[in-house]
Amino acid sequence: MVLFIWLFLARRKWRIIIPLAALGFSYKLLLSVFGWHFFQHQEMFAGKNRLKMMSWNVHGMGIFDRPVNHSTDDRIIEMIKTEAPDILCLSEFYTLHNNALKPYSTLLMKACGYKEFRFCYDNTLGTKIYLGTAVFSRFPISNFSTHPLHVSRNGLVDVQMLQYDVQLPDSETIRVFFTHLQSFLLSDGEKTYIEEVRNRDTDLVVAKSRPYIRRFGEAYVKRAIQADTAAAIIARSPYPVIICGDFNDLPGSYTYGRMQGNLNDAFAAHGSGMGRTYNRFSPTLRIDYIFYDPHFLHIIGYHSPATSLSDHNPVIANFELK
Repeated sequence: MVLFIWLFLARRKWRIIIPLAALGFSYKLLLSVFGWHFFQHQEMFAGKNRLKMMSWNVHGMGIFDRPVNHSTDDRIIEMIKTEAPDILCLSEFYTLHNNALKPYSTLLMKACGYKEFRFCYDNTLGTKIYLGTAVFSRFPISNFSTHPLHVSRNGLVDVQMLQYDVQLPDSETIRVFFTHLQSFLLSDGEKTYIEEVRNRDTDLVVAKSRPYIRRFGEAYVKRAIQADTAAAIIARSPYPVIICGDFNDLPGSYTYGRMQGNLNDAFAAHGSGMGRTYNRFSPTLRIDYIFYDPHFLHIIGYHSPATSLSDHNPVIANFELK
């Protein structure tokens, strides 16, 4: 804005064409980064002929908190109950190794009226806890399957995409894809360090940041490969699709473009502001998404409430069926 004013007041006002041209060439990026729908009504109530989606990385339901806050899990379930999505997708959800319905799955199904539950683990915490992705649905689920997107050096699948078909009340079928793409694998301590580096000596920051830069570069490459694999699978769907999850990458990135394809970004279509979903770093990071088929679904509401219950804010979109 300062540049525009300065050029407008300068003698050679034609120079204002330069920043205007730059904005023109990057308008698509601006539309994906910033939501312009400040005065648009957000209709978030579920109802007949509607489909409400919620995707949330719940960060282990509070299991990583130190000291452990034993009220976090109850408050997460209460928040989900209040939002009342028809389809709920949770990253970093956990279950016990000998019973996928404990400790939270049965509670969520009873509290929120879900009839379907699926869980697939991609990590373990000790020997008794499985961490992974979970889906809950009020509507019947069929053709549930998982697609490996990355296999670790020890031969275990540590990144995968869940696929399932949802039978809607009007007998329409929609295919949902849900994934948690390659993260930077930062511990909570390392995240705190990154948040605080702006207050430290510059030379020390540069020296200590080099290992992070290398790890970030490796993660970008892995996510790009995973996005290519996922996009090829999604393209084969015979039904309209919804894609959601924690993609660990920003709007305008290669991963974002490949995962979105020809679909609409729920935030870009109905959100406002910067749309922050990862709340550990300032000022904003939007890395959690819901993409949808605009020929089948009409978005009527988008919401990403700020919360301290997880390091991610949930993303919630409400649709009318066309």
